[in-house]
Amino acid sequence: DSPVAPDVIFDCDSRDLMVVQVVGNLINDGNLVRLEYAVQNFDISLIVVIGHQQCRSVQAALKGEKVSGYPSNLKGLESAIEATQEKSVDAVCKMHTRLAIEDIFGFSEVFREKVSNRSLQIVGGFYCSDIGRMEWLD
Repeated sequence: DSPVAPDVIFDCDSRDLMVVQVVGNLINDGNLVRLEYAVQNFDISLIVVIGHQQCRSVQAALKGEKVSGYPSNLKGLESAIEATQEKSVDAVCKMHTRLAIEDIFGFSEVFREKVSNRSLQIVGGFYCSDIGRMEWLD
């Protein structure tokens, strides 16, 4: 989920990217299966999970709101809220991005094996829309 198209963020042609866009980075089996398929069949060497400033999904989760149409009514964000000391939207979004990476890594032996042999990287970024730049998360 991003307010800016990934090809704009990475300054490339959209045909150079395989994009799985998910509201609030709420990871589910369907998204993970698509990523695993891409890694196995299209020689994908990089998965980037991107959160962004003032994410409305995180805003709603912090307020305890239920949003119709959102997977699991934002329950996937609860662990990020609990794990973040600073309860700001951006801090929770960054934590949620980190936790999404852990979910992706833990989902599949394919991911773990490819990361282990250095043929795949899974990294997180936080898009700062006010300055138009990506902050890479550690």
